[in-house]
Amino acid sequence: RMGQADLREAVLEGADLSDADLKGACLEKADLSRANLEGADLGKGCLAGANLEETRLAGADLRGVDLTGAALRGAQLPSANLSGIRLEGADLGEANLSQADLSRSHLARATFFGCDLTEADLSDADLSEAGFQEAILERTNLSGANLRGAKLPGASLTGCRLDGADLRGASLEDADLADLDLTKVRWGGTALQRCNLSGCKLGKSDLSGCDLTGSRFAGAGLQETKLAAANLQQADFEGADGLLERLLERPAD
Repeated sequence: RMGQADLREAVLEGADLSDADLKGACLEKADLSRANLEGADLGKGCLAGANLEETRLAGADLRGVDLTGAALRGAQLPSANLSGIRLEGADLGEANLSQADLSRSHLARATFFGCDLTEADLSDADLSEAGFQEAILERTNLSGANLRGAKLPGASLTGCRLDGADLRGASLEDADLADLDLTKVRWGGTALQRCNLSGCKLGKSDLSGCDLTGSRFAGAGLQETKLAAANLQQADFEGADGLLERLLERPAD
């Protein structure tokens, strides 16, 4: 047991700490790069400023941990419990967060470049202005997530849950949103150029003012969808379910 131990600035590079009890331990600015922390209990500990690059954290309990300023590029965190964690502005590039629990986490301005978020739980997380370039988001739970101003160009969102997600001001150019239920998403000034929206449910959605240039809507449900002031240049509505004459009407003042 090393719970509540003071390991500030300790050099633990490559150490085997799998299944260790480190609950409440202080590992501030410790070097844990390439260490094995799989299954470790780090709950309520301090890892502020720690080096966790390429660290193995599969199944680790990180609930309530302070990771302010920690380096997590390339970290292995599949199935890790990170619920409610604070990681504003963190660099999670190329990290493996598949099936990780990041619900209710604070991840504003975080970078997820090339990150694997397959089946991760990001429900109710603050992801405002976060960057997801080249990230894998298949079957990710983004229900209720704050994605205002987030950057998701080219993202594959196959099987994602987005009910209640806030995508106002987000960038989703060239993203694949096919067959998703988007009826409860909050839109507004969203960049959706060249998106695949085929088969999507968008009934009663408000896409007013969104940029939908070149997007595809084959088989999409557009009943009572609002598209006032939307940019629809070169958009393909062939096979879409809904009356365009009604969709393009501006709402009454």
